[in-house]
Amino acid sequence: MQTIGQFGMRQKNTKNSIIFVLLTTFVIIFLFFTGIKILTYTINIFTNLKSSNTSPNSSDTLPPKIPDVYSFNEYTNSQKIVIKGGAEPSSVVYLNLNGKVLNKVADSDGIYIFDLTLKEGNNDFYLFSKDSSGNESGKTKTYMVIQDLTKPLLQIDQPSNNSTIAGVKNKLLEIKGVSESGVELKINDKFVNVNENGAFIYKYDLNIGENLIRLSAKDRAGNETSKDLTVIYQE
Repeated sequence: MQTIGQFGMRQKNTKNSIIFVLLTTFVIIFLFFTGIKILTYTINIFTNLKSSNTSPNSSDTLPPKIPDVYSFNEYTNSQKIVIKGGAEPSSVVYLNLNGKVLNKVADSDGIYIFDLTLKEGNNDFYLFSKDSSGNESGKTKTYMVIQDLTKPLLQIDQPSNNSTIAGVKNKLLEIKGVSESGVELKINDKFVNVNENGAFIYKYDLNIGENLIRLSAKDRAGNETSKDLTVIYQE
């Protein structure tokens, strides 16, 4: 038969076991919920770090550099012209042409390209850029492109076309005329100087018989005027 002391000891052990189970359960529940909070907190930290690395830096107040403009023809007889240059990579480049604003995004190398439609006469433009934070660069200087569709003047004052020249002393023919300042003048593919007033003088060595002389004047826009002159030379 079990004694009273043994029975009491068993009750005490049972009570201790129940308390141990309850405490263990509490600890497990506590650790479970605490672990979830720690995990959630850790995830939020990494999420915020990732967002801060990918989102625009609101503290960026430094403006991008002023766009560079590569060389281009300032005179053209074309309706279109390409303007190319460099800017801050991925920035938005703005071009104001005759009051109309166009924009292009610079590529990863900072290159931008505009295809512009011109009007006849003077075409003024300037550029600036904005970065992803909205900072705006300064403006470039104002550039000008002149669309010229008019062929240059080419006037031959002497000699007359289809004229006859005689005598050894006249073998070196003096050709005089007027064109425009800045043109590229050629007489039978030889360059001839044109002064600031557009006047020119060229001495041409005649051959016996018929001499076909071609004059051509090309302006800076590429417009060209040509004239043929025939001179008959007799000794």
